[in-house]
Amino acid sequence: MGYPMAVNLVKGLGSSKSFLTVNVNQEALNEFQDEVKGFGKVSVVQNVYEATKAAYIVITILPTVTAVEAVYLDPNTGILAGAIAATTYSSPTNKLLIECGTIETAIIKKLAEAVEEASLKMSNTLSFVDAPVSSSPMGAIAGSLTFIVGVHQAKSAKVFPQIINNYLSVITSVAAAEALNIGVKAGLDLKLLLDVINGDAEFAEFE
Repeated sequence: MGYPMAVNLVKGLGSSKSFLTVNVNQEALNEFQDEVKGFGKVSVVQNVYEATKAAYIVITILPTVTAVEAVYLDPNTGILAGAIAATTYSSPTNKLLIECGTIETAIIKKLAEAVEEASLKMSNTLSFVDAPVSSSPMGAIAGSLTFIVGVHQAKSAKVFPQIINNYLSVITSVAAAEALNIGVKAGLDLKLLLDVINGDAEFAEFE
């Protein structure tokens, strides 16, 4: 599920965004880089510690309780360790942590409490979202997954605007790609079409 989700994110958000990817399967990483080449700035990092230290938004979709606890709570290579380390580097400290796996409630509560505790040490800059997906791998490929979002009410005012903003960005990118595709199929010159669209302030998002 995570592979096609990541592919759609990179292709949907476009080259203006930078992405850090982590996977224990090197073959999958190589295939992923090949598939998204030319769509976004994708870099491979050694572990989630390094990814979290540098990123604003961290998205995971993990298969087991053991994996979730290790990825989030490992004191040397985990997400929370990376978030705390970001405070001593010139890295973003306001971070949105999203887990998309279907994980038992007790573990999600444990993670949420651990994130809250770490956040208090960092001037309340971390937000944790439990967002399991409801569909199949085919839904992930098609980009039609349903996210069932759970978040602490006090954090929702900060989290939901960010999610909405990202959603709008993806929609705009998809619309831009579709419009350009229609123009090219109609016989228009792609460079000329881009020049015309980018010259109109109403279509600034196409750039």
